[in-house]
Amino acid sequence: KIDGTLWVSGSPKEDGAGGMQGMTGKNNTTQYSSPTQLPGVTWTGVIHKSHRTLLATKTDGTLWSWGDNAQGMLGLNEKGLPPSNQKARSSPTQIGTDTNWKIEQGGISGGQEQLLAIKQDGTLWTWGKNDNNGMGNSQPSNYRRSSPTQIGTDTTWAQINAGGGGYCQMAIKTNGSLWSWGNGIGLGQNAPHSRNSPLQVGTDTTWANLVAVGGGNVFATKTDGTLWSWGSNSYGSLGHNQSQPSGNDISSPKQVPGTWKTDYQSFGCLGDSSTAGIKTDGTLWTWGDNHVGQLAVNQSGGSAAASVPRSSPTQVPGTNWLAVGGFSSSTAKTFAAIRK
Repeated sequence: KIDGTLWVSGSPKEDGAGGMQGMTGKNNTTQYSSPTQLPGVTWTGVIHKSHRTLLATKTDGTLWSWGDNAQGMLGLNEKGLPPSNQKARSSPTQIGTDTNWKIEQGGISGGQEQLLAIKQDGTLWTWGKNDNNGMGNSQPSNYRRSSPTQIGTDTTWAQINAGGGGYCQMAIKTNGSLWSWGNGIGLGQNAPHSRNSPLQVGTDTTWANLVAVGGGNVFATKTDGTLWSWGSNSYGSLGHNQSQPSGNDISSPKQVPGTWKTDYQSFGCLGDSSTAGIKTDGTLWTWGDNHVGQLAVNQSGGSAAASVPRSSPTQVPGTNWLAVGGFSSSTAKTFAAIRK
């Protein structure tokens, strides 16, 4: 909340998972069906969940983690090897003693089994397991780190955003250049589709925000207000009026028609299948897969096979939309939005 308090709801562990993973941070086994406060009044609201591990920062620049510690993802210098709940933390625990972690949006992100964070001095740090080259530190796939380790020596990193499943990691530097590493067509590199260290995407230096990164696709805005997308085009989710058949994936940034807001809160992505965005006039638009009605256009196929996808942005009724976000899992695909 704006008073610096942090609230949680839901289950402390993933359905079917053994042991206590502590994801609610309440130091108990209770499931909460309404918001419940965690201790402290100096949380910044920057929070990230990756593979049952959660991270948050405080106003004093400290970084905190709780939940599952598989592959050392809590960053507490504990190996955390399988079983996945080994050395889990059920309440927020500070990572090291540093007080210069970036507390603004875009300072924390993570892939399948790795976390990434930026410090206020512009350095980029990673820990966990190097699945899909997601750590970006030129190490082999079985490499693990249980405490933050710097990626390279650059001091010009401004924001990061990692794709679901750990397939591609994207970052923007202070000069507006765009960088990627990991695996998959979402890297935006044309070829190759595998990188274990950051490589610049094109030569443009006008990138503003990485607004939505899915399992295999990416959406980013430029300083002129344009929206760009690339990667997997499942169900036409890239918004270029092209449907799913082979050959319609896009391996480098391509502009989505329209004039869009450029901030994080104006976009949501459900994996690499459905996308939502808000234009500068306050209208809300959705595109991609719609088999459970997640596009909010009052139409659903009822199943993936009978879905009615939209391969270009389709307006959702209403105006004055302020923010949109999405949640995706194997059993749920949901958008939620706020308007005046």
